[in-house]
Amino acid sequence: METTLKNSNDNGIVKLSEDMTIQHITKICDVLIKALKANDKIFIEFGNVTHVDLAGLQLMCAAHRIAILTGKQISCSGTLPDVFRKAAEEAGYDRLTGCRRDDRENCFWMPQIKAGNSQ
Repeated sequence: METTLKNSNDNGIVKLSEDMTIQHITKICDVLIKALKANDKIFIEFGNVTHVDLAGLQLMCAAHRIAILTGKQISCSGTLPDVFRKAAEEAGYDRLTGCRRDDRENCFWMPQIKAGNSQ
């Protein structure tokens, strides 16, 4: 299956249907770039993601930072999968606060996002 983008009004829904690993990162990055260009709010569905590596974590951070810098919002649709949380924890990405630019406090690695309370 392919990662897809569905546009609706000013919202984009990115449905990840493949693992967030170096092997798939270019395809996922292309979809995220299209979503960020075309929408003010982007929701990510982590549906069929079973593996996440450092490239996947870095891509999510980069997408979040681009959203902040361009005045857009990006967040999880539902809860962050356990496989994603575990990869973030093992890589040292889990944190209590977002980066300096995270004025909306919707960093993927913060506890409230992990609990599924995305904004």
